[in-house]
Amino acid sequence: MKPRANAACAAADPLLAAALASWQRWLEHERRASPHTVAAYLRDLAGFLAFLTDHLGEAPTLDRLRSLGAADFRAYLAHRVTEGLAKTSNARALSSLRGFVRHLARNGLGSSDALSVVRGPRLPRSLPRPLSPADARAVIDTASNQERAGQPAWIGVRDTALLLLLYGCGLRLGEALSLTRAQVGRVAGSGLSPSGLRPPPSPPGGEGARHGRSPEPPLPSREREGPMAQPWQGEGAKPTAVSSLVVRGKGNKERAVPVLPIVREALRDYLAACPHGSDANDPIFVGHRGGPLNPRLVQGLMARLRIALGLPESATPHALRHSFATHLLADGGDLRSIQELLGHASLSTTQRYTGVADEGMRAQYELAHPRARAQKNPSSP
Repeated sequence: MKPRANAACAAADPLLAAALASWQRWLEHERRASPHTVAAYLRDLAGFLAFLTDHLGEAPTLDRLRSLGAADFRAYLAHRVTEGLAKTSNARALSSLRGFVRHLARNGLGSSDALSVVRGPRLPRSLPRPLSPADARAVIDTASNQERAGQPAWIGVRDTALLLLLYGCGLRLGEALSLTRAQVGRVAGSGLSPSGLRPPPSPPGGEGARHGRSPEPPLPSREREGPMAQPWQGEGAKPTAVSSLVVRGKGNKERAVPVLPIVREALRDYLAACPHGSDANDPIFVGHRGGPLNPRLVQGLMARLRIALGLPESATPHALRHSFATHLLADGGDLRSIQELLGHASLSTTQRYTGVADEGMRAQYELAHPRARAQKNPSSP
């Protein structure tokens, strides 16, 4: 069912239905939320209105919604808890409800005072679960050498290019699969129109970033050299020339990400080997029949690689993005630059990776420091 139909069915009151439609338009056009996010918010609101029908004994109206107190909202959360819904699901439902009530307040249709005193569930603090540099390298190497019975050889070239793009550029899977041939044409050297390219930002962790100076303006060329180390290279890696690719992420926001030579070469090899797609607007990554590559196929690929390499279930396509950020941070990358590369709207989202780095440092301390070893094993010298 379409999101707009969900809202219309849930609200019998015309004024409430109009308010829901107005909120949906705001989410789509002003906030620029993804269709999946909009649909999820509207499902949450439909569930809340269904609860109110039982809670109040009648179909809710906009006037009745304005008169709700904090106890009514707490009753809704308690109802969800009794249904066995997870804390994360309840937190999102409350966030959807807050967003709608704030929209009513902005448009003079209600107040958010009652809901503002309602506390949501305390969520457990979870850290990203990246791969180690050795495991990330093994995933990409195994993908390129994996035997694929009954499949053409270019499929392996595609898988290698895709995984390198996720790890080497820190892309989300959906961002990588939405790229067109024109967007990476110049990066890969294919000769296609580079309509998706822009001048890259200043390199992460450069002198200007460390000392608070304004970065130097980009060179007129769309490609320039800069000291960006590859995430899979250790300390002492020589700076390599990079080029920049514009990626459209969450909220329909664009960001420029550097494309390293090893990623550019893999993309070039894939475009040369792929028998499908000739138009500049065709997707880069396609299935064996030429249609857009299904993300489930990529998830299945990672599942096979997990089994082959003995990796945990957390080794998903998104774990390669986590690995990109964690490895850059561990090698001294600037947190603000990593935020821009990942396309995070808030720095607090990027700061989660510092927790991963802290855990790694503590593990190294407990492994290497003599007093830490003595505490674990009192009989040791």
